[in-house]
Amino acid sequence: MSTLRTVTVLLAFAVAFVGSLEVVRRGLERLDGPDRPVGLNVAGIFLGSLEEIRTSRASRPGSVTVAFLGDSISLRTQRGADLPTALGRALAEPPGTRPVRLHSLAALGMGPFDWYFLADELAAARPDVVVVALSLQTFGEASRPMSRTRLSGWLAPARVPEALLGPMHWVGLRADDLLMNVAIVRAGYAEAWRRAIVVQTRFGVARDELAEWVAGLAGVDPRAVALPRLAYGLRRGRLPERDRYDRETQSQQFGTVLRGVEKDHPVLEVLADTLTLLRAHDVATLVYVNPINVAHMTSLGLPEGDRLARSLATIESVVVASGGVFIDLHARVPDDDAFWDAAGHMGTVDQPDALERVASSVVGPLRELVEATGQRSVRTGSR
Repeated sequence: MSTLRTVTVLLAFAVAFVGSLEVVRRGLERLDGPDRPVGLNVAGIFLGSLEEIRTSRASRPGSVTVAFLGDSISLRTQRGADLPTALGRALAEPPGTRPVRLHSLAALGMGPFDWYFLADELAAARPDVVVVALSLQTFGEASRPMSRTRLSGWLAPARVPEALLGPMHWVGLRADDLLMNVAIVRAGYAEAWRRAIVVQTRFGVARDELAEWVAGLAGVDPRAVALPRLAYGLRRGRLPERDRYDRETQSQQFGTVLRGVEKDHPVLEVLADTLTLLRAHDVATLVYVNPINVAHMTSLGLPEGDRLARSLATIESVVVASGGVFIDLHARVPDDDAFWDAAGHMGTVDQPDALERVASSVVGPLRELVEATGQRSVRTGSR
């Protein structure tokens, strides 16, 4: 019996060793391939857009620069359009007294914690106005793992104590990770860090491919190997598209705002800190809430009385207290047909003007901020 056990252990070790070598081989094959998308790539894209803002300000004195922060709600429609483009077009028609240039810093999955981490870089670029498209699902449990905590490396060292005392637990950012991230970026190793993460991701993909290959050799359905990863995704709120419309998933995504958001919610805390920082750098801010499909959720029996309205009022009070302008767009996009999925993406074939309705609702208050910025710069000579 002991001999059989020994042979079994040796065979298991041999299989594990060969499998590890195969993962390494496949990972090495991908080292010279194109970059895989990783969360840290957002930092490079964001910082590149900020450099465009600096260039625009230097090359076009007297113009107004507007930075747009948002997520996929602002970028994805069935028509292929995006909201920053529609808003930029609305700002240019009719032409104002000062030329306005809108720079989109929106990226898939970005939210208040990501903006908080990058707020120092944004303020240093000195846009005249920052527009924030706030998605209500960022308040829900399902969105917590989506924040890119490595972006905390771009926090200014002076703000690290504030962050350590802040609600970083909401996104699972530990104190040691935050300090290490800041140290890496400040030491000038941000790009090397990103490359290391890309390589790590490639090896992870190679491991998954190998698992499916071994399953195929063993006569096991390769899809069975993917089930643990699917379960992991379900726990993190990354549900298949077909499940996003049911009551349970909608509650997971939006239940927090449907039940009522309090002022001490972690998302509101970091949003307030970001707006306050921008105000301290003489940057005007406008926050609007991406409308959600209230009609669909009502059909599922989710909204509880006036709690959604109370949540929106709480968000407004925090934004205003932090020096920002707030807009709620639910009255402008009330139609269920305007949304092409339950996450709130708008602009369907049946309602092609949903984005234009949002843009037209935002452009008026935004123009007022632009004009106020122009009058302030004339008085102070600061811009």
